[in-house]
Amino acid sequence: MKLPSISTAGRAGFTLIEVLFVIGFFLTIATWGTLASVKHLQQATLLSDRDTLVTLLWDARVRALANLSEAPHGVHITDTAFISFSGDVFDPRETPESIVSHEHSLSVTGARTIIFEPITGNAQEGSSTTTISKDHEEASIEVNALGRIAW
Repeated sequence: MKLPSISTAGRAGFTLIEVLFVIGFFLTIATWGTLASVKHLQQATLLSDRDTLVTLLWDARVRALANLSEAPHGVHITDTAFISFSGDVFDPRETPESIVSHEHSLSVTGARTIIFEPITGNAQEGSSTTTISKDHEEASIEVNALGRIAW
């Protein structure tokens, strides 16, 4: 009786070490991709909230320029939402024009209420900067005395 040969000569296939090396290589690439995706998602969330706030500021300024309700218009920022309103001051007891929720882990520094004067669209409090941040990323929005919004 003849025993089968253990020789690998002429046999196709990969060794266990080669297979483990390739799996490790792909796991490393997948990890880098996942980390990059998470950072991109966090930044996209912050930029989305910034764009929402800029849009509400533009809308409030346009309403003030159009002299709607013959009153100033503005935006107030809370810990959970951006609130568009009309009037000389923000009053939480009055019905707002709109409420837009934002990311709850958003941190806001600087001006929390920005009001535009009727007809001129000038900012009532003069120049101000509002900075929103999340997870070491931040975005600033500046409103000058003439109502120009820069981000």
